[in-house]
Amino acid sequence: MALQATVEAARFRFTCRRCQAWWCREYQVRRWQDLDGTQFEFYEQYGIPMPAPTSGIACPACGGPRVTADTRVGVVPPSAPPPPARARPVHRRQRLPLVRWFP
Repeated sequence: MALQATVEAARFRFTCRRCQAWWCREYQVRRWQDLDGTQFEFYEQYGIPMPAPTSGIACPACGGPRVTADTRVGVVPPSAPPPPARARPVHRRQRLPLVRWFP
């Protein structure tokens, strides 16, 4: 008996509970059931295997680990872009004063 796998596209909305940023990602989900009745899911993006969306994704804006995933993406306004990532300050080396040695 062969196992039947179904492939469907799923879009998830992620919200950071730290900085309130949100973003969406699309996955291809492969679902199948083994002979014992156990169900499995496999997520991939552009053919690359990915961890499950509910398995601890960090926020790209602040790096916070407290992110919630929601599959109800109809509530996402399509015209609002996610907030830009915060730029880290650039630390430049201080120039030392030029000391000349005269013999």
